[in-house]
Amino acid sequence: MKRRKNSEIEFDNRINEINEINRSILEYILKPNQVEVYLHLNKNGVKTATSISEALRLSRTETYEILSELQKKEIVTSIYGKPTKFNAIEIDDAVTTLIDAEINKNIDRY
Repeated sequence: MKRRKNSEIEFDNRINEINEINRSILEYILKPNQVEVYLHLNKNGVKTATSISEALRLSRTETYEILSELQKKEIVTSIYGKPTKFNAIEIDDAVTTLIDAEINKNIDRY
């Protein structure tokens, strides 16, 4: 069994910290079920609404509503076909997109 270098362990720890920060930002901006749907797609790749609803035990109606909201936030895309499939953008891009939208929303208030 090969021993890992301290630098490799430190790198992995930093990646885990970044992932936790990104998840915290998502949880701050999105509703809980939106976070779960986004993270499910991010982890599992392209999925149908039905497979998402079954995996997360959400109604299909709620799943479609959440997917629509996430598309409006530009962090989920759809692939048209029969059935329509959905995919999440990378988490770093999603966090940047959501933060930019929040900043712009606050700028528009003033």
